[in-house]
Amino acid sequence: MKINKTNHLVLTIILCLNAIIILFPSNFKFIPVLALLLFSCYYFFKNKNKGSVFFVFASIPYLLLILGMLFTDNISNGFKSLETGSSLLIYPLCFALLPKNIIRWQIDNRLNYILGSFCFATFIFTSFVFLYFKIFEERSLTYIIQHNNILTNLSIHPKYRIHPIYLALNVGLSLIFSFFIVKKIKNIILKIITFVFIVYTVLLIAIINKRMAIIALLMVGLIYIIVELKKIKKKKLTLVYYVVIFTAIVLGVVFLPRYKNQNSFHEFNHIVSTINNPETSIGKRVFLYKSVFNLFIKNPLLGVGTGDANIILSDDLANQLQKETEIYNSHNQYLSYLISLGLFGFVIFISYIIYIFKIALIKNDILLLCIFVFLCLNMMSENILERESGVLVYAFFINFLLRANWNLKNKLIK
Repeated sequence: MKINKTNHLVLTIILCLNAIIILFPSNFKFIPVLALLLFSCYYFFKNKNKGSVFFVFASIPYLLLILGMLFTDNISNGFKSLETGSSLLIYPLCFALLPKNIIRWQIDNRLNYILGSFCFATFIFTSFVFLYFKIFEERSLTYIIQHNNILTNLSIHPKYRIHPIYLALNVGLSLIFSFFIVKKIKNIILKIITFVFIVYTVLLIAIINKRMAIIALLMVGLIYIIVELKKIKKKKLTLVYYVVIFTAIVLGVVFLPRYKNQNSFHEFNHIVSTINNPETSIGKRVFLYKSVFNLFIKNPLLGVGTGDANIILSDDLANQLQKETEIYNSHNQYLSYLISLGLFGFVIFISYIIYIFKIALIKNDILLLCIFVFLCLNMMSENILERESGVLVYAFFINFLLRANWNLKNKLIK
């Protein structure tokens, strides 16, 4: 079936709805995903065009979770993990049912709308927090900046709450998207608006003050400059932009007011004592990683299963600290697969990651490369595929861009 303009328009709207999913309350986030699935099924039944191999490959993170259900004892926890990560299966299915050329057309002609929708949604969500507490609760700007992470995580409506790590993830992606948008914009007014938004996101990422998001952004900036240096006409100006943004983030991190002066980078000042203190965020992760190693030694090949990993991990952590603890995850997505599915699942997941990197490099898709690097770096400190706020963003954008670049016959990919 030859797709017409109406179908192109409908798909663009649906993709934009998925891009603004942060604005949907938690019990309605399924609506844009369902809309995309229904459109994909409609198009498949009309055209009978499917990407079976793409679907299997793109679903690997979820298929591993299903595999882990075969040898888990805590079935209920396992099903909760499958429910939370369901977008890792649904989005690959949606894009597999759509032919690559229709996705490619959206990227070539409508990418600014989709990325712009995500940036706009991030702006609306984050600015609303400032406006609400400023206008309705008459809080000072200093108070809102100091308590921003607490306000978004605990004080706003329960159906909109988001952990600051995942808010930083959304803001970081918005900053990356903004640079790709501004390159294609010709209208001077829109360019100015985009530059203002870039300044806003830089300040916001400094306010949220999450280490890995900031480090990942700086790494992505360096990778972008290295990869694109030959193509960039105004090399000195680009370097100036990067230095200015880097400086602005650093100054924001150092000088913006903090709740009880708690700057997340201060833990690096006393790193030896920090890593031995489980009350610090770095120290907690060190102790968790020790527990991961203990569990891996006991279950090296197949792990402990999808539903048991966090419980057994937390029990081992409690033994280390000699006190009861709450239920923790591994705070590292790669290690999560290692303890859940052992070396078998870990190697498959790493192979999946490497293959996507190769596709991005071979196809020279700098946008896919940048956001994938950003997300993969954040996986080193957080289980972003196990929280709704992280997995929805990952599953949508990575599979959307991956489908457009998918080519099983590409001989360069080995």
